[in-house]
Amino acid sequence: MISKSLRRKVMFILYTNYFLHGLGLLILTQNMFAFSKSWNIPLSTVSYTISAVGIGRISAYYILGSFSDRIGRKPVLYAGMLSYLLFFIMTPFIKDFHLAYLLIILAGVANSALDASTYPIFLEIDKKSTAPSILIKAVMSMGEFVLPISVVYVEKLQLWFGINFMIAAAILFINFILLLPIEFSDQSFSSKENFHLKLNQMSNRQFFLLCSLALYGYSSMAIMIHFTQWVSIFAGKELDMTKV
Repeated sequence: MISKSLRRKVMFILYTNYFLHGLGLLILTQNMFAFSKSWNIPLSTVSYTISAVGIGRISAYYILGSFSDRIGRKPVLYAGMLSYLLFFIMTPFIKDFHLAYLLIILAGVANSALDASTYPIFLEIDKKSTAPSILIKAVMSMGEFVLPISVVYVEKLQLWFGINFMIAAAILFINFILLLPIEFSDQSFSSKENFHLKLNQMSNRQFFLLCSLALYGYSSMAIMIHFTQWVSIFAGKELDMTKV
């Protein structure tokens, strides 16, 4: 059982990670023109390249979730933080969009690693409250709110677009160092095997519910990503709106 002060420190670090994750969700789409110029490809190809984050997320979720149960939350959390750190540091310097595609897949893996470790940590810190887990979404939204403003002013001041990546990397590195000395024991669920739901044990109703929720999750995320990716470009080109 960790002390209250240590618990607050752990929660602050985890929330900061998700603030940076909020930046990571939009930082590629907010810099599409810069990447189009840097990679020497049209916007449509930039959009295709950015979609690689989904491949990283979906391919790593189950594996990293299993690792989180077997080897502990902290190693998986560190894997996610390190992956995001590499993504933030390297992406602005990549000139080949094929390499960028691989790096963006790594960002998707980082997202899965954060989810696979952070949500269980919050549940193990306070099993009676779901508020910390819900607050993650609010912190992500803060990151998504701050980044577009920062991107606009970086452009207005004619600074290098990669400065936002470097700021995110610096904060993440500090988080990495702050987490090093912290030791917290992983509390297992009463029976981990009960959480490994097998398809052959599902009723027809459960299987239908699983497919429905998967379809809803995919559709809602796809619509949101598509909207946030193109709305600012549409507003600028078709509605003559300024960046601000």
